[in-house]
Amino acid sequence: MSDDSLLTELRQHLDIYFTKYPNISVNGLSKKIGVGEATLRRIVQGNLKKFPHPDNLIKILKYIYKEDDLSAIKLKVGGKISTYISEVFAIHDVIDPKEEELAKSLREYIQLPGYFLLFLMAATHNGVSLLEVEQSLGEDGLKALDTLKKAQYLKERDSRFFFEEKDFNLHISDYPIGLGELSKVIAPKANQGNYFQSIQSLNKDGIDKVNRIMTNALKEVYNVYSDKECHGDNHYIVTAFADYFPNDPNSVK
Repeated sequence: MSDDSLLTELRQHLDIYFTKYPNISVNGLSKKIGVGEATLRRIVQGNLKKFPHPDNLIKILKYIYKEDDLSAIKLKVGGKISTYISEVFAIHDVIDPKEEELAKSLREYIQLPGYFLLFLMAATHNGVSLLEVEQSLGEDGLKALDTLKKAQYLKERDSRFFFEEKDFNLHISDYPIGLGELSKVIAPKANQGNYFQSIQSLNKDGIDKVNRIMTNALKEVYNVYSDKECHGDNHYIVTAFADYFPNDPNSVK
């Protein structure tokens, strides 16, 4: 979507606000929301060259619609700005029925030893070989491989096994199982941490900023995944947690 169409919609929202509150000036609104007066004035006048930074957009919409929740703001603004908010902040209103059905069908397997990691390894560009399964997952992995072949979840090509659903998501209740499986194969390195965890008490703005940073980082990870020059034989695991992440990496802009 173009900046022009987004700017037109945003200008309309501000026009409605200033019509409703004629005693509020651009300068006054600028001071209340912490967005530069020049930026606001250019939006109102229709001559801003580039769509505002997402932080400024949310500051404007939160104030004029008296909403802190991004999903609620989306419903109120509608149009292309609603789509833009979904993409930038990775908000998903519904779960794809096909993806939900896949998650349900995988649950009976995910909870068994070796299956979770086998799914991850087989979902990579290069799939996984019988030897790699044996070396990484042992007897549990070999049993899982045989079962998933018979259930037609794994396809064999050139002596390697592939799980065709590249972007599958676990049910939230299965995360502890998945993390437990990961902990068995992540080899410790001298004087290096193998994972990062953090918790802090934040307001809504702080949470939005952290989620946006992590979502953009995730986009960069997917860019590496799609770069054929980076494809290889090593199974490299990345895992991350936050309030929301995109199910579709292509939705992150």
